[in-house]
Amino acid sequence: MDALFRDLLISVTRFFRDSEQFDALRRELGRYLAEVGNRPIRVWVPGCASGEEAYSIAFLIADALKLTGKEGERGVQIFATDLDAAALARGRAGVYPASASAGIPDSMLRRYFTLSDNLLRVRPEIRKMVLFSHHNVFQDPPFSEIDLVSFRNTLIYFESSLQEKVMSRILYALRPGGLLFLGTSENVGEMAPYFEQVAERMRLFCKRTSASFDHKALVRFGVPPRRQKRDKRKEYGNGELNSSSEEMFEVLASSVAPVGFLANEQKDLVRIFGDISAFTKVTDEVRGRLTTNTLKEALASEAASLIPLCLKYNKARDGLWREILGQGFNRARLRCYPMTLPPHGKTRYVLVSIETDLVDISSERESHGDDKETSGYLAYVENELADAREALQITMEELQTSNEELQSTNEELQSTNEELQSANEELETSNEELQSTNEELITVNEELLINTDELNKLVVEQVAILEALPLPLLVLDQMLNIKSASKRAIEIFGLSERAAHLGHISQVQLPNASFPRLIDNCSEVLKRRETGKVRFTVDNEEMSLVIAPYFIQDNELMGLTVVLERASDTEIV
Repeated sequence: MDALFRDLLISVTRFFRDSEQFDALRRELGRYLAEVGNRPIRVWVPGCASGEEAYSIAFLIADALKLTGKEGERGVQIFATDLDAAALARGRAGVYPASASAGIPDSMLRRYFTLSDNLLRVRPEIRKMVLFSHHNVFQDPPFSEIDLVSFRNTLIYFESSLQEKVMSRILYALRPGGLLFLGTSENVGEMAPYFEQVAERMRLFCKRTSASFDHKALVRFGVPPRRQKRDKRKEYGNGELNSSSEEMFEVLASSVAPVGFLANEQKDLVRIFGDISAFTKVTDEVRGRLTTNTLKEALASEAASLIPLCLKYNKARDGLWREILGQGFNRARLRCYPMTLPPHGKTRYVLVSIETDLVDISSERESHGDDKETSGYLAYVENELADAREALQITMEELQTSNEELQSTNEELQSTNEELQSANEELETSNEELQSTNEELITVNEELLINTDELNKLVVEQVAILEALPLPLLVLDQMLNIKSASKRAIEIFGLSERAAHLGHISQVQLPNASFPRLIDNCSEVLKRRETGKVRFTVDNEEMSLVIAPYFIQDNELMGLTVVLERASDTEIV
């Protein structure tokens, strides 16, 4: 499954892809950075792949701000995120093949890269500006207070609903006036009211500073609503009704309101009874969420005031008759019934019945005198005004409650922001410590390279000595394995390489029956830790076998050396 997942990811990018678009970004960044003052700059590059796009933006910002990597310069944070862990690792290393330099301007290539072993390496002062991390752009929380979001050539792989969801997160992440950089085949779509295109034919957009952020509208773009959605079967009673109770409720509600609907405190139409199409209007504003605003204007305004009044006083309320023409009626009114489902239901509902009537309005008006008509109109206006005042008072109370909640939320956000700043400072400290550790590791690595060169020289010298030595010489370890031997010894004892050594001393082929047993003599010297010498005669010639232990520091025995000599040579020595 991991292999399939990696194959599905499309990690294709390069430095300064679509050079005309990056030229437009360079010009706009210069203007933007000049206007924002000396505060730190934050950039987010979701879908960064192996990091070429993130580094390209880092080069542009470094050029615009004339950054040199010295302490005390203006802070720049570039968050490069992706799902592909392997691509993130390549970007974090900042090492690319020399062929990747094709789209990089020569001045930037000299200033921000080093070339060695046919590899391009991003300089440390640029690499530390870019932070690579694993992040799911349509699932994980977005970053905040971002000056530039570069989300290029990724939206084209999303279907429209997912595009809207991702764009709403990007809109949230951007500062007012912040920049959005898209691919040549991408656009802001449904978020167009919140963005302004910077240049014609360029996929560079600026977030409008005057546009209000409609949280309710963003629910349809995939942003979770502030209240948790409930299961449809549990909508009416916070999960407290079983199936038989629901059936009973349906029958009773249909009897009370054969044509009507069930609404909650937020004026959403939770359930519709009968056919209410004659009392509704469908416009472009209706997108997936049905509220009392979908009713015709006269009924909508009355429902907006009757529902909170009904819930506040927990009594049924009747609306006024409104002239609405339909099949078999010419006027209608609303009748609202408050509902709080037992036991201790938290969600409150209003059952709204739409009553209709057919009257002869012209004859009714003729049968009443002018005085009666005037007094009836005054009573109607007074009732309307009283209901409006009560609804306004409820709305003011709700606004005050919402304001207190927002103030509390703001304080929590400020506290969270302080914690995040503290965590960021700790991360910066950790980064400095890691950088210091990295420098120490580089120093240790250089020392190891020097030691390796010295060891290679010693090995070459040892091989040369063993090749030129006229005496048969064997070097054994503690297990009496032959680690090395002179050329003469290899010829006499018929040695050949076996794995990491030349065989065990017991496997040596003695050239003559009069030779002493090497295994016994070597074991004795190994036990006594003192040099031993054995004399013997071969073809009427006196020979001497010298076996000596050798040690390293702290008198630790490492092995033995075995030398075969003529006895006369030994006496001379």
